[in-house]
Amino acid sequence: MDTARDGVAGASGPLPGHGDFQLTFRHVECFRHVMLLHSTMAAAQAMGVSQPSVSRAIGAMEQEIGFALFTRDGNRMKPTADAHRLFEIVARMSDGLKEIGRSAAAIRSQQLGRIRIICLPVFLDTLVGHAVGRFSAQHPNLRLEIETGGMAQVMDAVGTGRFDLGIGANAQARTDVRCSLLERRTVVAVAPCGTPLGQGGVVTWQELAEQRLVGLLADSPFRHIVDARFASQGLTPELVIEACNQRTALQLVSCGAGVTLVDARCLPDVPDGLQVLQLAEPMYWDCYLIYPRHEIAHQALRSFIHFLQSPARA
Repeated sequence: MDTARDGVAGASGPLPGHGDFQLTFRHVECFRHVMLLHSTMAAAQAMGVSQPSVSRAIGAMEQEIGFALFTRDGNRMKPTADAHRLFEIVARMSDGLKEIGRSAAAIRSQQLGRIRIICLPVFLDTLVGHAVGRFSAQHPNLRLEIETGGMAQVMDAVGTGRFDLGIGANAQARTDVRCSLLERRTVVAVAPCGTPLGQGGVVTWQELAEQRLVGLLADSPFRHIVDARFASQGLTPELVIEACNQRTALQLVSCGAGVTLVDARCLPDVPDGLQVLQLAEPMYWDCYLIYPRHEIAHQALRSFIHFLQSPARA
């Protein structure tokens, strides 16, 4: 909860100020975050500092400039008319080299019609590559850049503004990004043909736990949900190989290394000699769109997101 500041929130009349303002980068940055988030607590979390330090910075800024910036509206900080006028100026000006760089990158992206995308490798193979190809054919003047990385890289790249859009799995909420579900994907088991596993094309988790399992690396979001499902049933599978991606896992299984679990969207890449088995207790994993929290998507990016979300894309 925001801490009240004596003589600041809800103050009436002008505050004592100085003729020559001595505002600092910290004052302006705190002011900008409170204007965006309407709360000193939320601003502090976004900046990685304490809530009292933000309140003190706002109070010092009000004393320095000589007028109130906020009044209290419940637990929210309501900007005064003067604050809105000041924020218009702050928004037009640089409040630090980092903001200059991010603003310049955003402006340049809009001018050039560029979309920068970072995604998990599995989504490049099963979603992004096809979608970008079809979208580019419809918008030949757009420049699209694609990069892959782990979930930590995807979140950091989007949160710092280096990429316009991230596509990842099991995304966790953060102060610098926002996430929305794009699609839910089915998980299937894949084994060499002739493996005595399952009945009628369906396999149980107990049966899988008794097989030599080819899994993904320990930091993979897909590996996390597979491990969690085995653990929830009190099962400990025999993991014989950890593969860097699902395509490699399928290739290893085709060589007789064991059995694997994969996203069903990878099935077009299933090598000959393999059988696909449905899970007796189905499992799904979620694909998310990840955006910078406080940036407004430019028109080209909005068009691409709409294309990803449209039934026609599938």
